Amino acid sequence: MPRSVNINVPQPTWNSGFARSAGESAHPEKWKGLIAACVPGLGNTGITRIPDVSPRRRNSVWTMNGSMTAADWVPSDGRLSLDPDGSDDFLSHSPVTFTDPNVFSFMVWLFADTDSLSRRTILGHNNQVTRWQYEYIRRSSLSTSPLQIIISGTFVFRAEANVDWTDPVRWRQIAFTSSGSGTGTRALYLDGVPQTISSDVGTSFTNPTVNTEIGRRASGSQLVPHKFDEVLFYDRHIPEAEMKEFVQLGRGGIFQLKPITIGKQRAAVVGGFIPMRRKRIRYEILHNRG
Repeated sequence: MPRSVNINVPQPTWNSGFARSAGESAHPEKWKGLIAACVPGLGNTGITRIPDVSPRRRNSVWTMNGSMTAADWVPSDGRLSLDPDGSDDFLSHSPVTFTDPNVFSFMVWLFADTDSLSRRTILGHNNQVTRWQYEYIRRSSLSTSPLQIIISGTFVFRAEANVDWTDPVRWRQIAFTSSGSGTGTRALYLDGVPQTISSDVGTSFTNPTVNTEIGRRASGSQLVPHKFDEVLFYDRHIPEAEMKEFVQLGRGGIFQLKPITIGKQRAAVVGGFIPMRRKRIRYEILHNRG
């Protein structure tokens, strides 16, 4: 009897089934400028250190801190994700720096289920005056903006979602991009849609000198209690049209392997000669009739 296989349960193997470079990817253009990538959805490492899969940081790791263990990998929509407890769980890595600290992009997939009305930090560093910190604030109702993203430093940049991002509960992509240090050079996206900017004072950023952290403020507060996946950092500005493409690809899209091309047997006679394989088939047919 054939063995039953549940195709909806992701396999816990890390070293198979995904692109490790632009050359292996079905979407190589989305690897341009990728300088850091924490992607739990690619598989459970069985340990508490997650390999960075970007070309620049290929041999580095993101460390799971607090009470996180390999058991924090959980299935969600056919892939794995990390599910921090919102108490002491977070990830850390050596500082993610950019060629120009004011020209960069980052994005994260977040499963925003129910949460108490509070302030949470998705990404950040300990100096939030000149180094970005990426936050959201849950508000009491849609009319008072249930989502805000803040690049901290006396609210250097603030954008407010015009939809309730927890209704319905599903995976959402949040992204930020900066093309310079002046006013009007930054944008926030929710599922590829630019959000309303309520504060933009055009302060310049500097590169961090301390660890980049996912899931909490560096002071130890504002921890995120939601499943997350595919935290990507780019050393370039990403325009609106391309932001939409990332969302269309979905979680894991840029790590999809390109199709394998299989050589085909020529169907026509070349130069008046029948290829040897076809000669053999024709011979067998003629000599085995009757």
